[in-house]
Amino acid sequence: MATISFKRTAAFVAAFGIALAPATAGIALAQTVTNVPVDLGGIDANASGTLTVVKKKLASDETPGEIASGETMEGTPGTLLPGVTFTVQPVTGVDLSTNAGWEAASKIANGSPTDPDLALGAATSATTNEQGEAKFTDLPVGLYLVTETEVPEGVVPSGPFFVFLPMTSAASDATSETTWNYNPIVYPKNTESNVTKEVQDADQNVGDSITYTITSDIPALAGDTTISKYEVYDDLDEEQLTTTADQITVGLTDGTTFVQGTDYTVAVDPVTQAVSIEFTEQGRIALTDAKKADAAVQVVTTIEAAVGEIGTTDGVVVNEAKTVTNNGGGGGDTTTPSNEVKTTWGKLIVNKTNEDGEKLEGATFELYRCSAGGVLEDSNTETPEIDPLTVNGETAWTTDAEGAITVDGLHVTDIENNDDAIEKNYCLVETQAPAGYAKLVDPIPFQLTGEANVTYTADVLNVDDDDFLPSTGGMGVGLIIAVGAGLIGAGAYAARRNSQTA
Repeated sequence: MATISFKRTAAFVAAFGIALAPATAGIALAQTVTNVPVDLGGIDANASGTLTVVKKKLASDETPGEIASGETMEGTPGTLLPGVTFTVQPVTGVDLSTNAGWEAASKIANGSPTDPDLALGAATSATTNEQGEAKFTDLPVGLYLVTETEVPEGVVPSGPFFVFLPMTSAASDATSETTWNYNPIVYPKNTESNVTKEVQDADQNVGDSITYTITSDIPALAGDTTISKYEVYDDLDEEQLTTTADQITVGLTDGTTFVQGTDYTVAVDPVTQAVSIEFTEQGRIALTDAKKADAAVQVVTTIEAAVGEIGTTDGVVVNEAKTVTNNGGGGGDTTTPSNEVKTTWGKLIVNKTNEDGEKLEGATFELYRCSAGGVLEDSNTETPEIDPLTVNGETAWTTDAEGAITVDGLHVTDIENNDDAIEKNYCLVETQAPAGYAKLVDPIPFQLTGEANVTYTADVLNVDDDDFLPSTGGMGVGLIIAVGAGLIGAGAYAARRNSQTA
């Protein structure tokens, strides 16, 4: 029996033959082979074997453990993860049939798996199946570099690592001889990364602002390393939303606030409204320290955006964010998209005519929040009186020569903040009738509901004062109220989506 002795290290490689970089993010820590008698004469240099990689995923606040094995392991934590692609490459010039070859291989395995001068052979790739397994068959005896090359969105890659083939099977006690395992199984681990997006848009019309809140995980740390990348992206709707760097803030869920220009930088494309937030080195160090102190801490990014008119769009703004991160452990970047959030705005169109269908210029209207029955509600609790709504800086609208008003950009009345079902109402109140016509007495309640292109069209009729009103106006007002009620019953006040009119 030929006996080989290498320098002391952790027992993982002694038992399993796996060598890992000090900063890998899935398997960790063990480096070289310990003093274990190995019968080199038992290695068949012409044999081939199979390497099985079993991939599991941990939650974002769990720390990957030292999971490495040449044997099947039961009860390892995490959930099986399909869709992860691994690439296996032989390290060239390694001969595991001699003592000198093992010494050379151990030195390589103790080095960095990302060493650009590492001599590697042809790559073979495999993707984990539904059982989280990726298998590599017909592998000759040697030392192999295993690299995680593709992961599903939202998964933090583990770093590259070395595997010996064959591995030594674990001995039952300190005096037992080890045997060679040509079909090893390894259990690297990933952590997931999550990004959640919310929108606060309740009662926000054109001219107001909505707020997006992006809550994103900090990737699990890879040993004693510093996060090497943390970026947040949000592509706002350029047709209807605008923001600036001053309207963007970043902090942590524990209350920590970051300083723009020091901890992170912000860029907003003035044309596309694409927002990018990139943490500086100082900011990434702060993220690393925060993660070490609290594995569950998250980054909170808020973006305030001004609402513009719908114009020719459908009035629907769908938005999602994403993060691009790297925990510095030698693996690739992780891109994690958020959920989608949606806000819908609509239009109010008023067509003002007389009994003969002639268009009436000069009718002035205000908008209010109200009950379904038309009882006005105060939109400004700071004042004792009931105040009209301010939309795009206006509180009143007057019909033009075509007898028309368009209020472009009213928030719909059936949903807000993306998922809160509501039932709100607007009321249209005429405050000034055209010259020679009687003003409407009752408010006109309406709703804006629907998925897209939401439009409420009110065909409003005014009756000529000369037909009904005496000089005192008393009896005529009563008659106008009665006529108005009758017209409402007949559908003269038509509230329809998609520009339908009576």
